[in-house]
Amino acid sequence: MPVMDGLAATRAIRRLPGLGALPIVAMTANAMAGDRERCLDAGMNDHIAKPIDLDTLMAKLQQWVRPRPPAMPAVRAGGAAGATPSAAGLLDGIAGLDVPLGLRQALGRDALYLSLLSKFVASYSDAPLRLAGVIAGSDWASAERMAHTLKGVAAQIGAGELGSIASQLEAAIRARQPAAVLAPLQVHIASVLPELIASIAARLPKAQASASTGKIDLRRFEDVCARLASQLKDDDFACMQLLNDNEAMLTAALGERFAAIAAAIRDFDYISALEGLRQAAASHGVSL
Repeated sequence: MPVMDGLAATRAIRRLPGLGALPIVAMTANAMAGDRERCLDAGMNDHIAKPIDLDTLMAKLQQWVRPRPPAMPAVRAGGAAGATPSAAGLLDGIAGLDVPLGLRQALGRDALYLSLLSKFVASYSDAPLRLAGVIAGSDWASAERMAHTLKGVAAQIGAGELGSIASQLEAAIRARQPAAVLAPLQVHIASVLPELIASIAARLPKAQASASTGKIDLRRFEDVCARLASQLKDDDFACMQLLNDNEAMLTAALGERFAAIAAAIRDFDYISALEGLRQAAASHGVSL
C-alpha cells in the first residue's frame, strides 16, 4: 500500500479518538503462516486470504458490519422492458456449466454474468488451435500462460470440467511433461471447449451473441491503461469502475486476456491484474 502498509494503518487508526471499535478486516495475498496473528496483533478484527471465496467474504462482512436500516424500503426493479433476462432461465441445462456458481462469482448480477459468457464465446473458440501452436513450437511460457488463463476464466464462469482439464494441462506444461501426457489433455480440451461454447452461444441474447468488437482508439486505450495501471499499483478500488466504464473498448483491444484481467480485479488480486495488463498492453506497444 502507498505511504504505509495495512498493519501500520491499522495501528494509526486505533490511536484516533472514537475508532477503537471500528471493524477492520485484513485481505492478504495468500494464507502465509502467521499472517492472521500479525493482523490481529496490529488491532484488526479478522483476516481473509486470497483468492477470495465469496461465501467467506460475505460471512465476514455479515459478522462485522452492522448497517443502519434504511429509512424507506428499497424498491426492486420489476420486469421493465429492456431488463436483463434471467441467466438461470437462459442457460439452464447446459452440460459443463454450473450457472448458480457462475452467477455467485458474478455477485448475482445477471448482466455481468451474461457479459462474461459473451466474452468467453468470442475469445476462446480457437483456444485449442492456439494452444496446439505454442506447444508444438515449444513456447512453454506462452503455453503455460494460456492454460492458466483458460483455467481462471473457466472457474469464473462456472465451467468446472473445463477448468479442471486446463489446470491439469497447466501443471503438465509447467513440469515439461512429454507429448504422451500433453496430447490427451489437449484432445480433451478440444472436445469439451467447442461444445460448451456452441451451447452457450445458442442461448445468449441475440444482441450479446452477435456483438462486434469494433475499432480500437489507440490513444484512448493508452490513457485508460495508464490510469488503470496507476490505480492497480495504489490498490485503488476505483479501478473496478474504470474497468466497467471501458469494458467494451478493453475487450476489443485485449481479446482473450481481458477476462482474466477483469476476473483478477473483481477478486481484488491487483498484483496479478497489473501484470496481466502490462503484458496485454505491451502487445499493442504500450509500456506501463
